[in-house]
Amino acid sequence: MIKKNSIQLTEVTAKLEEGKYTIRIRIRNQEDRTLYAYGSPRRILYNKSSRKLTLYLHDHHLSKEEEKLISPHLRQPSFIPLEAHTETEFKVRLNPILNRIRPASERGNGPLFEEQHISEAQQIDIEIACHDTPFYYNPKIANADQLKKWGALISKANFKITPVKQRQAKKGR
Repeated sequence: MIKKNSIQLTEVTAKLEEGKYTIRIRIRNQEDRTLYAYGSPRRILYNKSSRKLTLYLHDHHLSKEEEKLISPHLRQPSFIPLEAHTETEFKVRLNPILNRIRPASERGNGPLFEEQHISEAQQIDIEIACHDTPFYYNPKIANADQLKKWGALISKANFKITPVKQRQAKKGR
């Protein structure tokens, strides 16, 4: 059984690479054995006023109603091995601009979508689930339930980062 402090998020950097907002995450496994963690975000939130980007690398945000609707179609996350007593670096590649659907109460007669420039983030909060055995899908159990149970141990950390300036496209090209 793994302990709450089995993994530690040690460093996060962000920059634009090939037109994508690339976030590099370093994780230290403090256990004597290989652990397995989510390698892809399952939910991305950006608060424009505080410039805080939150990446959820787990499925605990799903409500019971969402589970019933989504579970049969829930895409399998990618998983990464975290070798014993080492630091592992992996990267998450996102579009530098996300489109958020604005709720009716907020938009009035305004536009349906709001652009969010996540590359302007000054803080990144990360929540990542891990386990001491690889995840094996069981078709007899709802996928969301399996993923929540497997990823019950969640490590959290927040990091201050320097906002990334996007290159402006040159006119005439």
